[in-house]
Amino acid sequence: MATFLFQMALINCLLLIAMSTSTALPIPAIEAVPVVAAYSRYHTSAENHDDVLTEFSTEHSTEQTITHRKSNARGVRFDMMRRPSSCAEMPMLDSESRSLHFACALDRSSRRQRFLYQKMSSTNFIRSVTEDRVGFPPEHQLPSLGHNETLPGQTDNESYEFPESAGYGEFLVPIYLGTPPQKAVVIIDTGSDLTWIQSEPCRACFEQADPIFDPSKSSTYNKIACSSSACADLLGTQTCSAAANCIYAYGYGDGSVTRGYFSKETITATDTAGEEVKVDLFEFGASVYNTGTFGDTGGEGILGLGQGPVSMPSQLGSVLGNKFSYCLVDWLSAGSETSTMYFGDAAVPSGEVQYTPIVPNADHPTYYYIAVQGISVGGSLLDIDQSVYEIDSGGSGGTIIDSGTTITYLQQEVFNALVAAYTSQVRYPTTTSATGLDLCFNTRGTGSPVFPAMTIHLDGVHLELPTANTFISLETNIICLAFASALDFPIAIFGNIQQQNFDIVYDLDNMRIGFAPADCASL
Repeated sequence: MATFLFQMALINCLLLIAMSTSTALPIPAIEAVPVVAAYSRYHTSAENHDDVLTEFSTEHSTEQTITHRKSNARGVRFDMMRRPSSCAEMPMLDSESRSLHFACALDRSSRRQRFLYQKMSSTNFIRSVTEDRVGFPPEHQLPSLGHNETLPGQTDNESYEFPESAGYGEFLVPIYLGTPPQKAVVIIDTGSDLTWIQSEPCRACFEQADPIFDPSKSSTYNKIACSSSACADLLGTQTCSAAANCIYAYGYGDGSVTRGYFSKETITATDTAGEEVKVDLFEFGASVYNTGTFGDTGGEGILGLGQGPVSMPSQLGSVLGNKFSYCLVDWLSAGSETSTMYFGDAAVPSGEVQYTPIVPNADHPTYYYIAVQGISVGGSLLDIDQSVYEIDSGGSGGTIIDSGTTITYLQQEVFNALVAAYTSQVRYPTTTSATGLDLCFNTRGTGSPVFPAMTIHLDGVHLELPTANTFISLETNIICLAFASALDFPIAIFGNIQQQNFDIVYDLDNMRIGFAPADCASL
């Protein structure tokens, strides 16, 4: 009898072991590929928050920085500014102005996430318009995003009111169109293809700092005909009268609409040697009717950096080289510091660059998808099946890299695992923050808070993110994880805080995106 009981116990034990083994999710091994760590100059002092910037002592050395030394390469350079925020003048938070700027940026990011989802789900964000309707209100507006909606990463505190537009991006750059050149400050957007600016004769335009572009004052301006292949590139399968001009209506996720004439013009820029460069026949939108929240952006139009044929990289590629890059300064940098953007062969920095492929998605060809294979915290890989990160058969899912979104949004399952990993590894108590971010730590009494390193494993490269790219401190003794859940949205978004102090190269000839550490303020 004792022998029988022993045998039964042994069988049950073996069954339990087999069951536990069979139900465990297989987590694929992460390939040994190059590691790239973002350059980091600063961190906030949790002990004395009055000191806005404190030098990192050892986290990353200046030897890691890579600077552009490409004066002989074809290309042009633009200096980007972070867009201003009217929230800085509003008594929403009992903290310093950077808290207010970030609160607005976080709200805009939540709305941009909704905008990108709506854009991916819609087939009529851009359509043709007849000449007699170009300067009049559209017959149908897109769904509006109410200011009182609570979105991922946004606090539901009723005292918050954000007089900001939805979905347009975070960085401004001046461009010059026409002969002689006329200036327009536009918002860069890696999620759009069409570049457009406000233009005369304006039927409905918002106020802007610079004079509105006037085609009648340019000797090189021309409208594009509806029958042209360029118009077909812009409008897709939609058609208009062959004898007419190519007229568009472009809708945004907050209900804003811009209408105008698809046109050609000379664009003037400065090359890497400081010389003036002119590119003829640049296709852009001369918008004469603009309604909605464009006037709250600080910009005077949009600079489209997507993969479509009418985007700025696509148009400049044949002239300067089919590449562009940007290098974003960190959030705590001085207001006078600018980020840089290069187009052409000069976009590739002089040092070593590690690349990951651009993942094609025929359902959403404008966006830049990257293949995330896993995420590690403190050297431990999150227990997530790799399929969670991938694009599904219907074109949903995956991860896009986006310059206009402030924080990174992860799939719900991935974000929950990330929060659990930091909660278990960080010794500081958790707390809440007025920013509305989900995971925050109270670092009171800690001179130099230390957090486990995060690594994002991409196809071909491991991105090591320093604390400045992972956490943000905006309130005294409170440091928050600069990530949020994507909730029910079908895509993850790699945001600009995580991109800061990487020189990021979009090599469109070889369909890949490169990363190199850089002190972006010095480029």
